[in-house]
Amino acid sequence: MYVVFGDEVLDSNEIIDLFNNESDFIVETDLTKSTKREDVIALKLRIGVEDIYSDSKFDQYNEDIFEEYLDNAEEMITDFADINFDYKKRFVTSAYKWEELNNSIYLIVALSDISLPLLKLNDVLNRLLKQND
Repeated sequence: MYVVFGDEVLDSNEIIDLFNNESDFIVETDLTKSTKREDVIALKLRIGVEDIYSDSKFDQYNEDIFEEYLDNAEEMITDFADINFDYKKRFVTSAYKWEELNNSIYLIVALSDISLPLLKLNDVLNRLLKQND
């Protein structure tokens, strides 16, 4: 899906390819249409627990370790975005669950032009979090 970012047009499929080919993250779903906005790209991603950097062994029953893995997944994707997207893009993300079947942490990412206020982008992210799983 094509999205207008300021003075450029981006294809969400190009962003999907970037995540799938250049990172440990796998795009599960393109949520761009779910945002109901023409200026936001949103994706549901997952990353295997074994691909997340941590000093602790993953334990879903230990709340501190579980939160550490969610935080580290968010930090990894934010670092990836900082490297691969220019300063004209705004990026927010939230890790929200662990799936036992494929041992993965799931995240939702929302990306927009810098002209969209951060508060509106966070509202989009929160709405998507409520709609998914």
